[in-house]
Order: sequence, then structure tokens, then C-alpha cells
Amino acid sequence: ITPGSYKKIKWQGKPVIVFRPNNESIRILESLNKEVWGPPITSENASFVYVYEAISTYKRCGVVDTKERSTIIEGWPSGWFDPCHMGLWDYAGRSFRAYNVPDGVKLENLKKVQYRTIAKDTIQLYP
Repeated sequence: ITPGSYKKIKWQGKPVIVFRPNNESIRILESLNKEVWGPPITSENASFVYVYEAISTYKRCGVVDTKERSTIIEGWPSGWFDPCHMGLWDYAGRSFRAYNVPDGVKLENLKKVQYRTIAKDTIQLYP
């Protein structure tokens, strides 16, 4: 996976996203720290990859890249969108404070998938 991009895969029957940030995407994630629920990301603590289930934490719908839905709501930040219930997460899987599902339900961050680095550019997922 080239830096600044992601790959969707199937793992243990679930859709999983592996996002590999580059310097620009780390700066974007850092700029979103006050807008999201979740741990702050800085250039010093950014992960080599972010790995999480591509499933909404609200009612378990699949999430899609906001770039695929940019015509629905202009001005939405880049990340993941629940097309069924309007939830929104950044590329690190953190939910946005301002974009809750109907009824104001606070969304949990996307569920992380455990991994270990086994080579410079290789990870292994595990339960």
C-alpha cells in the first residue's frame, strides 16, 4: 500500500481497511484532533498503518469513502461515511463529533483490528 492510500480487504469474513498515511495525511489527521472522538494524532505518534473494520459502529452498515459521496454533502472532510445512517469517521477510524447519526447518537470509533509488523512494509492481522 503506497503511503497516503488505503486498501479494503476481507479478513475473517469482515471488510477491513488498512490505511497507510503519508506526511500530508498525518497533517490532516492532526488538524482534525479537536473535531473527532479518539486519541489525538501527531507527527510524533502517528501509526505506520491504521487497521479497522469497514463497518459502522451504529447499526453495522458498511462504510464508504467520502470521496465516493462528495455530491451528497459538500464540505464533508475526507474519511468514511455510513450511507445508511449518515455517520462519519476520519481515515484513522475516529468518529467526528459534529456528524452523529439521527437522534444525536454518539458514534464509537471504527473497531480496530490488531496487527503486528513482520517486515518493513508487511503486517500480519490477528484476532
